[in-house]
Amino acid sequence: ITMITARATVSLLFATMTRAGMVLTAWGLSGILTSLPTRRTLEQMEYDHNDYCPSDRVIVVCYNDKGWYGLNGMGAKWDLDKLTNAKNFGADGKVVYKVQGAKIEGEITVEKLQDKSCDIFQMSLEEADATTPLKFSALSKASIDELKKWAEDPHHVVLGFQSFAHATDDRYSLAQPGAKNPMEASKLGGSIVDSGPFGAVGQFNQGGSWQGTIDKVPANACTLINDQEGKPIMVLDVDLGSVFVSDVDLLTTLGGISENSEISAA
Repeated sequence: ITMITARATVSLLFATMTRAGMVLTAWGLSGILTSLPTRRTLEQMEYDHNDYCPSDRVIVVCYNDKGWYGLNGMGAKWDLDKLTNAKNFGADGKVVYKVQGAKIEGEITVEKLQDKSCDIFQMSLEEADATTPLKFSALSKASIDELKKWAEDPHHVVLGFQSFAHATDDRYSLAQPGAKNPMEASKLGGSIVDSGPFGAVGQFNQGGSWQGTIDKVPANACTLINDQEGKPIMVLDVDLGSVFVSDVDLLTTLGGISENSEISAA
């Protein structure tokens, strides 16, 4: 699934439905593709090759070294296993791009992000930042400032959670609990939820107990997913070409992600 922003940043989102709720993981790719190449479209010679995104390009997903709620912690380590599973992403997978994870130790800096050749940075959170207040327990204010600078490049994407949207831009409200199920896509988000190499999702229930929303977003941010009261759950930040999600448990075992490397259902 692809979506082109005004800054030519492609955000790739794949979804996994489990009994406890829908897990929606957002990743960014950079380039000028208008459709995500699958193995079938490559064989049909429908893949629009370009220098920045050749079919053998490796997408590097970076993450911080702290946080149970993240690729380095038990709460979301299966996300990385799913992304690095060649049956899902790679030459023989449903998506031709290979995905590679890269952990960044200590404070996040632009230099470290560049040294790791990061395309995407997924924030990992500690428990202290998994609700409304910002404690900056796993990511410091200085690290957030560095991520903002890095994300200004149109080829870089941040995937953030909870109130860290507010930390990057105070026009976002702090995340609040109480989302009303089921969640559903906006008109823009419908192209993500209802199509793609891993199947259609449609409406879904948010898992976990907190079930967050981002009540206020900047006028130039695009809501992708909202709850039954129209409150944003997932937004595309056009200025940074990045994605913010109201509740990190959309991507953790608490929210219902399957504890294996398979993507068996949308």
